Amino acid sequence: MDRIRPAKIQLEGTVFFFDDTFTAVADWVEGICDGFLEKKWGLVTDKINSNDRDFLSWEEVIRLKEEGFSFGAHTCSHSLLTSLSPEEARREIEQSKKIIEEKLKKTCEFFSYPYGEFDSTIQALIKEAGFLGAVVTPHGPGVKEGPHSLKRVGINKNNSMWVFKFKISGGFTWLREQGFLWKVLTKVKSLKRA
Repeated sequence: MDRIRPAKIQLEGTVFFFDDTFTAVADWVEGICDGFLEKKWGLVTDKINSNDRDFLSWEEVIRLKEEGFSFGAHTCSHSLLTSLSPEEARREIEQSKKIIEEKLKKTCEFFSYPYGEFDSTIQALIKEAGFLGAVVTPHGPGVKEGPHSLKRVGINKNNSMWVFKFKISGGFTWLREQGFLWKVLTKVKSLKRA
């Protein structure tokens, strides 16, 4: 993320929704997101206050809340929900929501699907848990968008400023939905393996 850090980009109507609970992300976003419409963060509750300093503490989460971030759930353990039984998935979803609401004394309204994976069962569990919406980073075209499958663009630490700007410009989203981008990326990955 250091490759993007120096720039401050103002985009009217942009919502930043970060995942996981890494301290490095918190360090990176401070100051960059000022002026954005919304700053949301999907928390992995089992990682908070762990003995691993790579992850945020509840004190840091509360400080970020005071700085204007709102927080959604990203499960307790960052499990791939589609690989769990419905009962296990329900626990991951509901327990993470409950913990966030207890700690932050505020309703947890949004969810972020770990690994961008969900199916109709998982989506139903998200709705039943009372989330107003959920975000997904599609791995390709074909994800039908709705309140519980709001598409977003993934930004990662290896993105240059040019790639970052391209991803948030709308061109990336268009290419993703056309399927062209995934054909190129699949080809590049296969050439790297050869």
